[in-house]
Amino acid sequence: MSLEGDDGASVVDINSAEISQPMTTCLQIALIDLLASFGIHPSVVLGHSSAEIAAAYAAGALSHTSAIKAAYYRGVLSSLLASSWQNSPSDTLTMMDVALSRQEVTPYLQKLTNSVEDDVPGVAIGCVNSPKSVTLTGAKSQIDILEEWFHRDGIFARRLKVPLTYHSRFMEAIADEYSASIQDLETVSEDSASEKRVPKIPMIFSVTGDIVAPKTLVSPNYWVRNLVSSVEFATVMDKLLIITHLLEIGPRSALQGPIRECIELQPHPIKRNPLYIPTLVRKQSASVALLQAVGALWSAGHDGVDLMQANGLEKQLSRPIPPNMPRYPFNHEQKYWIESTLSRNFHFNGVRRHDLLGSRSFDWNPQVAQWRNVMRLDELPWLKDHTISGEIVFPGAGYVVMAIEAARQLFCSKDNGVTIHGFYIQDAAFSHPIRFPSNVEQVKTQTTLLSQPSHSFQF
Repeated sequence: MSLEGDDGASVVDINSAEISQPMTTCLQIALIDLLASFGIHPSVVLGHSSAEIAAAYAAGALSHTSAIKAAYYRGVLSSLLASSWQNSPSDTLTMMDVALSRQEVTPYLQKLTNSVEDDVPGVAIGCVNSPKSVTLTGAKSQIDILEEWFHRDGIFARRLKVPLTYHSRFMEAIADEYSASIQDLETVSEDSASEKRVPKIPMIFSVTGDIVAPKTLVSPNYWVRNLVSSVEFATVMDKLLIITHLLEIGPRSALQGPIRECIELQPHPIKRNPLYIPTLVRKQSASVALLQAVGALWSAGHDGVDLMQANGLEKQLSRPIPPNMPRYPFNHEQKYWIESTLSRNFHFNGVRRHDLLGSRSFDWNPQVAQWRNVMRLDELPWLKDHTISGEIVFPGAGYVVMAIEAARQLFCSKDNGVTIHGFYIQDAAFSHPIRFPSNVEQVKTQTTLLSQPSHSFQF
């Protein structure tokens, strides 16, 4: 993919490091802040490769500005290095994912070393992604040889769309310049735009597997080491499997495969099975994927998830008041419009329509309270997920929600000041389910709440 100018000419490749790295970090930071506004905060963070920059921000150890700065110079200098290699007469560089463990791929590397000349740049392991997945870095000519061997032996191997060999000695060519460019990194507490974020969340270094002190994450040496050193993601994941929820923050679910393999092949006698949740998924609506991630965390019992905030709902729904209303009370002594009870109930309902229960009937009577609704599949698309024998059927939990909402509306008005602390449901039976035949897109419902002598209601 490339960005185009007004005349349609290609301006820059969006896959180039100078564009993709700061853009990815910006996206990750935005997701971190958005999730924080939903009440979702990590207990520990880990980054794979350049994602450690956003992880340091999530940990509260890098300010917003410093994180973008570290990502920007990492991308710009990497692009310059890639250009110098592509324009040089020597071999170009590349990377390749291989479905082998470190121990299984080592004989191939030794065989390659014995078969090439000494002055040819070698191939090394840049990332250990899982117990059966590594990323190789090195000269393209040697990667070509290895790829042929792997395919001959029926081993999965895939080239990465990068013109460089990250996490290898080749990146040492820009180490000094990168270090000089990020000398003044700041922690979150020093950044006025992020004063509320305090560095308290532990972060694990993907190179060593150790917890990193916040002050270390503002050191240029740390980020140089991140650039040139091998990523030991599988080793770190083995320590993280005690975590109950693993939330990947990035433009796609790139780590889903390695994380699944780490879970399946863990060496512990007591298998641990944390829940993996991606925030964004390739070829899927970003808003849908993000809300599904929030919903999955809430369903799994994650404390603090604010569904009202995630769904974009106000805490107290109220109609806006016109700003130009007169500042004196209205005189209601003279009536100019004789309005019927039905019309008055319609205009002064006082309660907003509920998606399942609907709206109060025009002839409202609290003793025999009724609500009318029209359920439309285009307004409630999730109903299509509840099918029995190929037919859409309104779920049983929906009836419970309707009964509870009806009782709440009846008792919790602004006038009576009643506070409900719980609901007790007795003798619940679903004898006549609401069905949506294949040729029906909407169903009309009428809900009645009958007052009983025992101070209860029959639904």
